[in-house]
Amino acid sequence: MENVVITATCHVIITTVTIIAGFIPLLISGGSFWRPLAIAISGGISGSSIPALYFVPVVYLKIKQHDRRAKRRSHDPQTVAVQS
Repeated sequence: MENVVITATCHVIITTVTIIAGFIPLLISGGSFWRPLAIAISGGISGSSIPALYFVPVVYLKIKQHDRRAKRRSHDPQTVAVQS
């Protein structure tokens, strides 16, 4: 799991930096329409990458823990006897 998170983190950060760097010309010399648009898109991408890098692994681990507990309960002989 840790290797996947580290690899995904690298990809997300590189993509975020590339998108922000691509909007730099619009930020510098954009007109009255393009500059606010570039700011909104760059800010949204950079702002959304931080929660994505934090919440996605946490939610994944919580789902895996729930699945493991449900699987253990279904294989527990006492639980099966009570359900029958």
